[in-house]
Amino acid sequence: MSNLLLEVKTNLMRAHTIFGSNLRIYDDYLTLRRRKWFNVEEVTMTTSNIAQVNLIAGVFFSTIQIVNSSGAQDVKIHHVWKPMARKAKAILDQKLQQEHVAGIDEREFGQPQQTDLGDYEKSLNRMRELVRKGKMTETEYERKRQKMLREIE
Repeated sequence: MSNLLLEVKTNLMRAHTIFGSNLRIYDDYLTLRRRKWFNVEEVTMTTSNIAQVNLIAGVFFSTIQIVNSSGAQDVKIHHVWKPMARKAKAILDQKLQQEHVAGIDEREFGQPQQTDLGDYEKSLNRMRELVRKGKMTETEYERKRQKMLREIE
């Protein structure tokens, strides 16, 4: 089961829409969900298919563009609050680096190398287990998850 690392939403007022877009970043994939009046478009991309992450920053809002290396549709979400967009880019850049470093290490040294994000995911999984066992409350989990997320930046 994948853990949700970050959820980024479109600012509805800025986008002049009733239905905003949601970008959810998980351990090993991400999803972009766009809702219209009569349909819902959902794009899923694994982190191994991310070629590049672009952040087009304005004064208050930004656009995140995630380029797909498999030739499928690129993921683009507009009108995102700038601090959230930077946080999403930092996580995706670490994921991208982790994928590339793991591939290089396996080819050259035979074993993948851990990065900070890997440690974050392990800690997140451990805390989620504590919540399931009843040793930690959901609010404590959220507080520690947000603190760890701030440290990643």
